[in-house]
Amino acid sequence: GEHVNISYEDGLLRIEGELPMPERKGNVYVAERQYGKFMRTFQIPNVVDPNKIQATFHDGILEIVCEKKMESKPHKIEIQTK
Repeated sequence: GEHVNISYEDGLLRIEGELPMPERKGNVYVAERQYGKFMRTFQIPNVVDPNKIQATFHDGILEIVCEKKMESKPHKIEIQTK
């Protein structure tokens, strides 16, 4: 997770980072995945609470959990007379 940054702004969740160069053994590079800079952007529905977005990184897997906002119920407004 040290090469990955996650940000949220205006309904967009952005994941960006850099994967290290593959390991070199003699004249051969050993790589199981691509390397270099990357960026992904996701549109997040407005039912998600941005203050409750959590991310964990374990065994090379990034997991992002987005929690829904508490449902807001209609609030009745009393009309006052003068």
